[in-house]
Amino acid sequence: MNLKIVMLILTIGIFPSFSFSFSYSCPMKIGNVNQEISELDPTKHGVIIEAVKVLRTKGEKAHKNGDH
Repeated sequence: MNLKIVMLILTIGIFPSFSFSFSYSCPMKIGNVNQEISELDPTKHGVIIEAVKVLRTKGEKAHKNGDH
């Protein structure tokens, strides 16, 4: 019984810190997406670029709302 309590406490204590640390990676990932978009040829990959921009915008909104 004590082991279950210890594991519960560790789980509750560890997982929020993981999500907190990953939340700072969102701007970095958005920057990576921007870099990749800038390297594509818009005449060949225009549809893909537009789709990625839509998804990037959704990701930015999710980040601002705290959904990492």
